[in-house]
Amino acid sequence: RNIAASRRFFARFSDRILFGTDIWGGQSPEQAGARAGILRRWLETDDESRVPAEADALLGPPADGLIRGLALDAQVLEQVLERNFVRLTGTRPSPLDAASAAEECDRIAGEVAVLGGDASDAQAAAHRLRGLIDRR
Repeated sequence: RNIAASRRFFARFSDRILFGTDIWGGQSPEQAGARAGILRRWLETDDESRVPAEADALLGPPADGLIRGLALDAQVLEQVLERNFVRLTGTRPSPLDAASAAEECDRIAGEVAVLGGDASDAQAAAHRLRGLIDRR
């Protein structure tokens, strides 16, 4: 609600903020694109807008129905949208360690099962990763 304080926060901590969303595989491409677009518009412009109809229900409108953009300056935007990611990951993807990824999927499946959820997606991912290993 306090645009000036929010801008100061982003400027002060721009070397610690990494752009991302909580897009997940169960969303349609339209919903995922809408979510990323809303975030980019919020960071880059001073527009006032409403959550678009194609967005998923998790976003929901803010309490007053409007999203007020921050219009961050170019240097802060570049840091948050790109430079922090490149600093952490480098400019080239690392090769996939399929065995470690499969083990992590198994670990996640175990956690989900303990919590009483459906672990089938994590189990299926582990199975697909092991298939990659077998084909090598």
